[in-house]
This record gives sequence, C-alpha cells and structure tokens, in this order.
Amino acid sequence: MASAQMSTMRLPQNTYYRNSFTPQQQPARPAADIRDDYERWYTEGVPSNRMSLSLRSGILSEVGWALDRLCRLCYNESFLLTSIPGLIDGLFDWPEWYIAEGYRHSSDENFLFSPPHDYSRKRRYALESLFVLRNVALYEPNALELANHSHTLPLILTALSTLQHDRDEDSEFMLNIIDLYHIVAAAKIVILPTTLPAYNPLHSLTKTVSQSSNRSMIIAAFTALTVTLSNPVNTTNISADSPTLAASIRYLPLFADKPLVDACLNYIYVHISSMAMAKAFLLRSDLPAVLRILVTLLLDEQEKLEEKVVQDISGTIHTVPAVTLLTRDHILTKEELDELLGKPEPQRCYDWMKAMFVAKPDGEVTQVDFWNLYKDVFSPHAEQYPLLVASDVIKNVNAVFPEAQAMVLQGPVQRFIVRGVDRRKDAVANERFKCQWNRSECSVSVFSTPGELYEHLLGHLTAIELSESPCLWSTCLRDPMPKSSLRSHVLTHLSSHQPPTKHPSQSDTITLPSNDSSYPIENPTIRLPPPPRSTTIAFQRPLVDPPSIALTALLCLRILFRTSFASADAAPRVDADHFGFPGVVEEQDDQDFDGANEIGETEREGERRGRQAFVSVQKLLEEVRIRDDVLMGWVTSKYIVIYTKLLEGLPPHQIAPHEDRNQFFTNLFNLDVKNEYLRGELNRLSKESCLGSHKPFLNMLFRECLMQARDAPHADIRKAHALETLSIILRSILSKNLSGWEVMEILGGGVGQSDDVFMILTNLVEDGMRDETAPRAYFLRCDLFSSITTFIKSCDKERFVSEAALLLAILANFHKSDAGKLNPYLKCIRSTQDAELMRKICWAVNKELMSSIQSYMDISDDSFKYIFTTTLGSMFASLRSDRTLSTTLEPSRELFKNQPIIDAVFLLPIFELLRANSLFPAIIVEDTSLDRDTPGHFPPLLHTILTLSSYILTHATSASSPRSLSYANLSLHILLALVENDGVMGVMIQPSATVIPICRQDLYPSLLSRGVVSSQLSFTLRSVIFYAPDEYGGSIFYIPILLEYVWKDLWAALLGLLGFLTTKIDSLDTTAGVEQIVRETIVLLYLSLIKSDGYLPSPQALHEFIYELIRFASILKSQESLLKSLTVAPQQDPRQATWIKRSTEALASITELVDFYQGKVTKANARTAKAAMSVVAREIETDGLYTTKSVCEPQAP
Repeated sequence: MASAQMSTMRLPQNTYYRNSFTPQQQPARPAADIRDDYERWYTEGVPSNRMSLSLRSGILSEVGWALDRLCRLCYNESFLLTSIPGLIDGLFDWPEWYIAEGYRHSSDENFLFSPPHDYSRKRRYALESLFVLRNVALYEPNALELANHSHTLPLILTALSTLQHDRDEDSEFMLNIIDLYHIVAAAKIVILPTTLPAYNPLHSLTKTVSQSSNRSMIIAAFTALTVTLSNPVNTTNISADSPTLAASIRYLPLFADKPLVDACLNYIYVHISSMAMAKAFLLRSDLPAVLRILVTLLLDEQEKLEEKVVQDISGTIHTVPAVTLLTRDHILTKEELDELLGKPEPQRCYDWMKAMFVAKPDGEVTQVDFWNLYKDVFSPHAEQYPLLVASDVIKNVNAVFPEAQAMVLQGPVQRFIVRGVDRRKDAVANERFKCQWNRSECSVSVFSTPGELYEHLLGHLTAIELSESPCLWSTCLRDPMPKSSLRSHVLTHLSSHQPPTKHPSQSDTITLPSNDSSYPIENPTIRLPPPPRSTTIAFQRPLVDPPSIALTALLCLRILFRTSFASADAAPRVDADHFGFPGVVEEQDDQDFDGANEIGETEREGERRGRQAFVSVQKLLEEVRIRDDVLMGWVTSKYIVIYTKLLEGLPPHQIAPHEDRNQFFTNLFNLDVKNEYLRGELNRLSKESCLGSHKPFLNMLFRECLMQARDAPHADIRKAHALETLSIILRSILSKNLSGWEVMEILGGGVGQSDDVFMILTNLVEDGMRDETAPRAYFLRCDLFSSITTFIKSCDKERFVSEAALLLAILANFHKSDAGKLNPYLKCIRSTQDAELMRKICWAVNKELMSSIQSYMDISDDSFKYIFTTTLGSMFASLRSDRTLSTTLEPSRELFKNQPIIDAVFLLPIFELLRANSLFPAIIVEDTSLDRDTPGHFPPLLHTILTLSSYILTHATSASSPRSLSYANLSLHILLALVENDGVMGVMIQPSATVIPICRQDLYPSLLSRGVVSSQLSFTLRSVIFYAPDEYGGSIFYIPILLEYVWKDLWAALLGLLGFLTTKIDSLDTTAGVEQIVRETIVLLYLSLIKSDGYLPSPQALHEFIYELIRFASILKSQESLLKSLTVAPQQDPRQATWIKRSTEALASITELVDFYQGKVTKANARTAKAAMSVVAREIETDGLYTTKSVCEPQAP
C-alpha cells in the first residue's frame, strides 16, 4: 500500500531555478479500493464465504472481524442478505444467546465496574448483530426476507416479553428490537383476545410508552403501536382508557420536539379512527384542551410557511381646494332697484336681466323661476310701474343673451327652461369680522381686520355711561363688569386674523365622500366621513402546503368534528358533492352502526360536549390558512363558503350542480346562522352596490327567507334560521338610508313585484303572532291589532312584549297626519279599553327604560349611595401621587355621544298610548300605587319616565346630534302629555316619601358660558316644573320639585330666552308658537315670584332673582310690544281669551315690580352689582317682597 501511495506522489516544483523545461506529466492511475469488506471474494454468494463462516465459527476474534465489516456493509442499500448463504442464521445466533441467557449475567455492578472481558465481547456481538438486522431491514427486499424467516418473530416477541425497558443495560437492545418489530412484523401480526401474553407485544410497548423516560424508545414504541393497531383486525385491542392515549396527549404540547409530536399524533389518529373510540374520546374531560392544542399546532406550523402580503386597495379620491370662495345668487340692492323702477318697459326688463343673469352655455333656469324673479321684484310697484306679461319676459331673453334659448324638454314630466343663462353670483363677505354688538343689531358693514373691528367696539364701549355694564355682544350673558374689564372681555369674541397653522403633512385639499358630494355645506358637522386617501391592507398568505405533522392534526380535528355531529341530520357530508369542515360521517357498515337510530344518552352527551369544545376553538380555527383549497374547505364553515360564493354573484346551480334551487336553500337554512359574519358582509355593501351588482343576490335571499319561514313546519330548524336571516337582512338594508322605492327595488325586485313579496312578509308576521311564536304600507292592508294584542297578553318575556308594543306604535304612526282616519291601528289604540293589555305594556316597557337609565349611570354614577367610608376612601385616593395633578372631575361629554341606547326607543309606545288612549294614563296612575317594597322590583313607570327624561334632556346638547335631539323632543312631548292629564297631576302633587332620581351629571359648570337656547333646554331638563290649565278656570298651576340648583343660572336662562326671541323675531322662518312660548315664560316668572317662599332655599336666592329681573328690565319691557305684534286677532275661545288676559296682567305685575326696585337702586346711587344687590336685600328684609293686586293668585288644583 505504501508503494502504491508513493507512486502517486510528485516532487514539488523547484522555485529557485529557471523553469526552462517542464516534462509532460502522465495522468495518475486511480488507486484500487483494497478494503477487506469490499474485496470481491468477501461478498461472493458461495457457501464458503469467509464472513458467513467467520460469523458462525464460534471464534470470537473471527466473529468480531465479520460483524465489523457487516456493520459497514449494512449502510449500502444494494446489500442483500440472500446473497450470502447462511448469513441470516449467523446474525440471529448472538441476539438469541442474549435473550436466552446473556441478559441474566448483566447487573448494575458490571456497569459500575469493568465486566468480564468475554461477556462484554459477546454482549457487543449481540448488539452489533441486531444493529445489522435493523439496518438491512430498511431495504424492502431484506425486510421481506426477514419477515418470512422463522427466527424473526420469536426473537422479537421473546425480547419484548423478557427484557425490561427501564434497565439501562437493556435499553439499546430494546430500542433495536422495537425498531425491527415495526419495520418487519408490526403490519402482519394479529393479536386476538385469546393470544397468550408471551405472544402479545402490546403490553410491553404500552408499558414502554407510558413509563419510560427514554425519548428514542418512546418514539419507537409509539410508531410500533401505530403500525400494529392500524391493522383493522387489531382495533379490538384499543381501549378508551389506554395509557398510551394518555401518554400521547401528555407529550402533545411539546411542539419543539417534532418527531415525538408526530408519533403522538399518528397514534391519536389511529385511536380515534375507530368510531367507538372517537365517541368515547368526546367524553374526556381534556377534550377542549386537546382541540386547542391541535389547532395551535396548525397555527404554529402555518406561521413558518407564510409570507406577508401588502396590497393597496385605495379607491378613487375626490378632492376640492381647502379654501373655497363662497358665493350666493345676486339680489338687487336698493340703489339698483331705484334705478330700474323709473325706466320704461321693455328697457327695464333688459337691464334687470343684465343685473340678475349672466351668459353660461351649460346653464339653465326654469321659465317659472325666471318669471317669478321678475314678478317678485316689480309686483309691489305694479300700480305705478306696470309689469310685462310672462311670455314677453321669456321672449326678451334672446334680446339680452343671443346665445340663450327658451325650450321644452320632453320626458315623463315636461320641463320648460331657458338654456344658456345662469344666476349672477356674488362673493359672500367674511362674516368673522362683523360687529354683533347690541345683540347683533349693529348695522355697520363687515370689517376687513380684527383691529378695525376692535376700534369700532371701543366706540360702543365709550358710549356706555354706567361704570359697570354687561357684555352686549350677540347672546353673551356675562355679568356686568367695569369698563376696563369689558375692554379685555370683548377681545374673546374676536376672531384671529391669521389662520391656524397647518401641519406640514396636512394637504391643501379636502377629501369628499363621493364625486357628487357638495362642498362647502352649511353644517360641516353632518358631512359624511370621506374615505382615506391611501388604504393598504396587510395579510398573511401560505406559500406551500402544510407539513405532514399539521395534516395529521387536521385529520384528527376532522374526525372529532364529524363524530360530534354524527347524529345531526342538518350537518353537511363530505364527499364528491358536499364540502365544508368537516361533515358528518358517511354511511358505515352495519357492524359499525348497530342501533345507530337509537342514540344512547352517553353518545348524546358526548356529542354535546364535542360541539361545545369546537365552539370554544372556533375563533382559533378561523385563523387557520392552508394553501390547498380542498384542505381549506375542511376548515372553513360551509355556511361561510356558500355565502361567500353567493356574494361573488354565483347562482345556486353553479355552487351545487347536483341540487335544484329548492334543495339548495333547504340545505342552506339547515346550517347554523353565522350572525356576525352575515351582518358584517351585508353592512359592508354600499348603497350603490345594493342597487347594482348585489341586487339579484339580496332579492333572491330575501324571497327565499320568506318562503322558508312560511312553508317550513313549526318545529323545523329552517324556520328559525330563515327568520334570523331575515332579521339580519332587514336591519342591514334599512340602515343604509334608502328611500321607499329603493327598498322595494332591493328586497322586492322592483315596484311591480313588491306587492307579492311584502304581503308575504305581512302575513308571516301576523301568523307568527297568532301562533305565539316568534314595508309599512302593506301592514295597513291587514289589521294586525288583534294579533299583536293577543301576543302581548299571552307572552311572559319583557323584550318580546315591549317589541310588540313598539311595532304597534310604529304602525300607528304611518301617515298619521294625512291618513289618521284610515289607519286601523291608530283607531284601535284610541278605542281599546283593555286594561290587561295596558298593564302588560307598562310592565315590559318599564324594564327596557330602566336599562337606558342604567347605561347613563354606568358612565357616571350620580346616585346618592355615598357613605362616610366611601367618602373618606375617595379623599385618600385623591391624595395618591398618581392623581395629584389630575383635574378631570366631571365626565366628558364625549362619553355620552352614543346615548341614549337603543332601548330608549320604547318611549314611543308610551307617547302614542298617552296621547291617543284615555285608559292608559289611569293605568300609569294605578302603577304608582302598587307595593314595591320587595327587593328587585322596578320603580313605577311614571317615575322611570321622569328619571330617563332628565338624563335624555341633560345630554341632548352634549353631542347635538339629530338622534339625541329627537329623543329629547319625544321626552318633552311625553312630559307635556303627562302634565295635561288631571289624574297624573293629581298623583304628582300628593306628598310622598318616594324619591324620584333626577340626572345630576352636570356637564356644564356654568350656564352663562353657553347660548340662550341650550341654557333654556338645560333648565327644562334639570328642573321639573309642571303647569296645566285648570279644568274650570283656565288658571296655571305650578308644582315645583325641590332640587339642588343654581337658581341664578335658571333666571338668566329664562330671561335670556325672552331676549333671544325679541332680537331674532324678524329672522325666524316662522313665528308659529312664539307667542305661546313668550306668554308661558312670563306666567312662569310671575308664579315663581309669588311662590318663591315655597321653594327658594334662602333669602339670598330671592335677592338674586329680583336682581336678574332688574338686569333684564329692558327685555321685559319689550315683551309688551312683541306680544302685540304676534297677536293677530281677538280670540273667540273664552279660555284662550282668559289666558291672554292673565299673561298680560302677569307681565304688567312683573314690570311694576321691576320699576319699583329699579327706582330704589337708582335712588341709592348703586354703582356696582354688589351695591344693587344690597339695596334689594335691604328693601325686602324691611318691607317684604313688593306685590301688586293686578293678578289674582291661582287656585290650587
């Protein structure tokens, strides 16, 4: 060997001499592989083969030599045991010696100290022989040879029954035996109940799995058990309480050890593949934990195989410049009108057109508007300056604007227009620098800078003679102050000349909600939110299919799910025509389903637990993503898959080709409704989409819901699912602010087809109520009053009763003004005298309204529940270091922006019954007399209404949303209806120890910082004052409810209301109701004066009241002229005439009182508010309150 190596070596090139000549080198010959085990004569298939002879010679050195070479040869896949005769028998000699007698000589001492040399060599030969057998068995021809050999199975079974897995000296031998077993014999061995323990490997393998701490041996044992029990004949050896199953579940969470988890999953899959074992598995207490681990394993493997995808979904953005020049149609000034009036026609018409219109090719004005503009300007002067007729005015357009032309546009309705002209526009001046002194009565034009406006205001302040004066800017209600302070105060009303600084990232344009949105709008707060300019979504996408370990976990989940729904006829099956995760089991053989029609209580309990367990992991399952669509279909709910395809526009026959339309929807409504999913998908649809691409889907689904709900049997689950789906559709569609014809277009398929559809809906509601189970114009065709009332009286669920009462109120409101005589519900409400019905409605609605009150208190608890310990605790809590700098004491109005909650809508049936039915107020009065000392009882409905109204009205202006104001309006109408009822008022004026909670959530520390209207609204809601005309004398009765209240703010709000109406009367669109407000406010002030000793807490409060009257003396004196201008004609009604007379006398009495005390203040030369207050206090303390005899005191009710 050395000579061979030397022949291949070359001398290194000499670098010290010139390389003048380099001889041509010959290529080296490859060296021959002369290792002993590769020499041909060692592997020849002859009986005299040296390795076979050495192995069976009994000479230990020769045996060692042969095994050393066989350990190297067994790695070669082309090595066949049959190529060397007698080799297999020789390899079995030493392992058989070990299990026969060799293992008995091993002891702990041999491992602590050196064992005998001969024994050590023999034990090594046994392990090496077994190692060679195990390795060569991995090659299939060798495995078949070993499986058929007579020594293989006895060796394995004897070793498994003899050796102990927990002995260290036997562990390596046991590991190789188990590996050899599951490779060679596990798939073919049959274990029957009559099999002797010595020939049953399951006991040893089970013991190894459940008790061993050797990881490799545990994995090998799991694999052997899996292969053995995979044989259908051996499934009878699987037991529900198998220690192997417990061990596999115990090791399952070890995600880091993939081989061990894979072996555990394979065993679990084999275990639950048996129907009986799967059913028993559902009864395990750790079932929810196992499901969660399996799904978590899917997610863990999924995370490694996904990529993050970022997609830009920004739509078309519509913008306008942030600064827009406001314009309005030109109106003739007085100078222009005076110049035009003296001109003869038609020249006057020509000049008027030039002043009012401009040429615009795409502009148009209707001929009616054109004529009305001309007529409105010159009609007041028609006697002196005659007008042209309408036809001449229209003809003159061509004389002034040659490009313009009068024409008629044909269509369903003909339109007569003038094309080619448009109204002249004037730029609107910036009103920020308009003087609003003297309550906005200053007539000076708009200034260009705040400095000019301030110089002008100083002129107003200089003209004030008193040393103290209130601020007269617009509706400001600031107390009188010295002139020096007033000069600083008026600066708070001036706008800054410089616009607010803009952030560098802020755009110079404004994004509009849609292309047809107008900008600017009068009320920017109602502008719809625009879409974001840049919208990107990021999501994870699987790159490849999951590994085998994840697939096995998915199979286990699928089997357990199918077993949980095995008795559910409604669950879908999984075959060529059915999909979804997962379906129920397909039809099995008779032996697997003996007695399947009669499910026992144990199986039913297991299915119940299984379904609950899958519900608990539903959210986790929704996060699973698999690249393969078929596998993903196992995870995704069939319900979601079907609706996803329906929303994509696929018809039923493409989704399920083997089902007709009726069978398709029957199967669909058999599935449990995914409420959140369907509601979310329908809410995401835009109004345009509902009227466009998704209209066929919505129309089809709505019709099918009606059909299924109508035709399905009473106890059929399809009926409940169809009604639930119908409710989701109606809520989602009706929330999109659609018109009536659009609703009929979407749900009914068009105006022509809507009759049939909505009549089915109406009849369905009636049938449902008649059976006591559970758009508008169609309901008038069918009188449901008897059905609704029967349902209310027979139902014991508050929510159902209250919703039925709400439905009745909504139906009674339909076209109430123009079809009141035709509405059957309104007539029935007026005429019914069913006391039981009224009591049931009071009982149900009261609970719903209490939940609305509780929602306010959950935000800020204003109840009187404080005791000494809680107060002391709050005091110490406020001294904590983390609260030292906290100044937020009152709840933010932002917290109340979503109030009231939806339960407040049940005020509507109360209002309808109060106004229309004569019995309902008596039932409310009766409700107040019931015994409510039992804990858990709600207060009377009347008290609940008062409490809820105080909360609604308190927060009505916190958000100024149309919704909150609508509820405030409804509450005020209910209070008015209660006040106008003598029975209710008779109860309310009686002394009672019952406490009626009133809202104490003060969002406004001072009423003076707000406008007059909001102050008046706050007064109305924060103090409850009832007054009603006497049945006989027409007097006003005042019943105060004592509250903790800042009375000074109350008087300022009332007098400020009168001032607001006086200054703004000319700018109001209508004066209807103003006279009544003024007269009622005056009478309220007068009654507050003469009854002040009964409710004002102190003399100081009365002094403040008188001072406020003196401060607003000019406003009070102006009310007489205001009332004269509002009273149009003498009243024929005696009651109304008496009312007007007494309110006029009340105003005179108040004015007389104000003049008296104003004279005293002037005489005392009081210069400050404090001095004036002292004068008033001194006069009242000396002579009492000044009274007049001009008005008689009202009688008690």
